[in-house]
Amino acid sequence: MLRRSTAIAIISGAAVLAGTSVAAGFGTFKPAQTKTMAGLVYQVAVGDVNGDGRGDVVAANGESTDDHVQILIAKRGGGFRVPKRLVAGDDPDGVAIGRLNGDRRPDIAVGNYADDDVSVFMQRRNGSFRKTPDLPGGPGNWQIAIADLNRDGYGDIVTSNYDNVGPDDAISVHLGKAKGFRLVTSYPGGDEGRGLDLARVNGDKRPDVVAVTGDGVVSPYLTRANGTMRVGETAELGAANSYSPIALGDFTGEGRVDAVVADYGSNSLTFLRGNGEGRFAISLVPLPAVPGVWGVAAGNLNGRGGPDLAVNLYDDEQMQVLRGVGDGEFKPGRKYAMSDSPESITVGRVGKDRGTDVVVGTNTSADIFINKP
Repeated sequence: MLRRSTAIAIISGAAVLAGTSVAAGFGTFKPAQTKTMAGLVYQVAVGDVNGDGRGDVVAANGESTDDHVQILIAKRGGGFRVPKRLVAGDDPDGVAIGRLNGDRRPDIAVGNYADDDVSVFMQRRNGSFRKTPDLPGGPGNWQIAIADLNRDGYGDIVTSNYDNVGPDDAISVHLGKAKGFRLVTSYPGGDEGRGLDLARVNGDKRPDVVAVTGDGVVSPYLTRANGTMRVGETAELGAANSYSPIALGDFTGEGRVDAVVADYGSNSLTFLRGNGEGRFAISLVPLPAVPGVWGVAAGNLNGRGGPDLAVNLYDDEQMQVLRGVGDGEFKPGRKYAMSDSPESITVGRVGKDRGTDVVVGTNTSADIFINKP
């Protein structure tokens, strides 16, 4: 049976928009801090959940016995407090952190794969969370992200839909409002919605969505002023038919958003150059060989040059950094051991260190790699 996997980078308030950096980086990492989970960590998010200036970790425990997400709150002196649990729907595979209801407190959204819906947890003033009625979503909610798409001050929710039959319902969007959310809107794409990432793709100030499906279709969704989306010109990856996580960033230094797609089946990363208007074309620039690549995330990991890539290698149970040197070229860096086979990967600032860290969700844990000076 084909396994599912995912990769998206999340920070407090919204998805990480390409062209921004959550922190400087140093490029080498301490051995993984392993936090045991109750299920497969299909998506993991990093953000300042409690507003204390330290980055926290939230993990979705898909296929666990009690269908929950786990919150790891960073302590002042390092490490984490006793984990908090939030019970979601059936098979919570996706998780995102962001400000949804207009206050300044980060909330949490969870994509429930088996229920085809989204659980929303609004944060109270005392730091606890209130679960609101579940939102009907697309078929097999999988990846999930939060961003203020229409810039009205309320966070919106985007999901990829793993069980869609293309071209219908590849992604779904819940636009936030003063109280609750508007009716869900779905948009077409390829078959089996998998990876998605957010960035300002076409140069306006609104976040756009770029998603990839299991049949290798990369679709840009360009946000209009009212929050609805126009489906741009798609790119066909052809043989990329395994899990296809996607990461966005200005990898060439040209001021345009590019994309990198991971494909486990072909042991490869594909670089797609953006034209700044919402189109992507496959580049001939070769990327390093990455046997067993299972996920990809982009961020400034070494404090120099453009965005780097963090990839997880399923067969070897390792995380590897690929250093971005410009023009879409990457140099392979060190590899770091994980505690188990990876399911997801993200980047962000954990705790209060100065570097951009890497967090990997595995079959049994969240592995946290702290960037060290």
